[in-house]
Amino acid sequence: VKDIETIKQHLDNQEYKIAVVANMSSGKSTFINALFGEEVLPAFNHATTDCATFIYSKPNIDKKAIVYFSDKRKPVEIIDNIEKEIKQYAQKDAECENKKHKNVEKIELYYPFKNLQTSSSEDFSITFIDTPGPNSTGEDYKQKHKDQTRGVLNDVDLALFMFDYTQLDANLSSDEQGLWNTIKKRHDKDKNFDVYFLLNKIDCALDDNFKDIDTKDKDEFIELKKKNWNIHEKIAISKLQKAAIKHGVSEPKIYQIVSEIQLLSRDNNINWDEADKLDTFQKSHFKRLFGSEWEEKFIEYMGVVKLEKDINEYINTSVKDKILKNLRYLSKDDSIT
Repeated sequence: VKDIETIKQHLDNQEYKIAVVANMSSGKSTFINALFGEEVLPAFNHATTDCATFIYSKPNIDKKAIVYFSDKRKPVEIIDNIEKEIKQYAQKDAECENKKHKNVEKIELYYPFKNLQTSSSEDFSITFIDTPGPNSTGEDYKQKHKDQTRGVLNDVDLALFMFDYTQLDANLSSDEQGLWNTIKKRHDKDKNFDVYFLLNKIDCALDDNFKDIDTKDKDEFIELKKKNWNIHEKIAISKLQKAAIKHGVSEPKIYQIVSEIQLLSRDNNINWDEADKLDTFQKSHFKRLFGSEWEEKFIEYMGVVKLEKDINEYINTSVKDKILKNLRYLSKDDSIT
């Protein structure tokens, strides 16, 4: 009966849910902003998102946000200054200057992604969920965020499990927050549940790759950088792959991404300092090394475009096939036509 109800819900709602989960400050909100192509969700170096944000995105959708409260207040609909207002409602209660921004249970955001397909032939919607980091400081917040993240994980079809390259060893050596355990249980219980692993801030590996290069000869410098290209990225991916297999994901799909730089390259509203940061990064690591092929190499290294394409293809093929397979299975039952 549960299986039949689940399939019926998929068919009636035609909705596929994708959650981004990670420990605090791994870059989830920045990653989703990179998918938007502009800064919509609040994203800073400290814990930012205090509640789950459900993103409903279709081409040419009317932009708005609806905020729901745990104290049973009437939901608030935001149409103007969405990006500014969300920053107020998404923060911790202790940091809110106005009490109207407190006790937020969840936020629904209607906003189009840049490239990620959000419907299939206009009949298959995707809900994207940004979850709060479960290891936020403070016991009350910590438990609240754990409960929210676990609840979301038990309800989604695909989890994007994000790791910070600079904190990878610490995140792999401990599962204090229970994310690995929750995903393993869901993966074991539901064969239709999938997980992609995202290794964010992978550009920090560039410093590890090139830190021992010591030469003033420009040509030799370029050759040494090419020789050391992707060394530490591969090491990190191998560590994450072993951890995933250990936790029951036999063939883990791992993507290395650079959310912050990808966002800067897409956002038309960046300031001069951000433009200089983007230009310096591209010039130092791509334009000087790869010449006319630098842009292709840059897009490949950012990883977000490949992830978008793979999710789009996955939705259009595997997800539809799973639904059809379930329908064919059910049609064999005399009680279902």
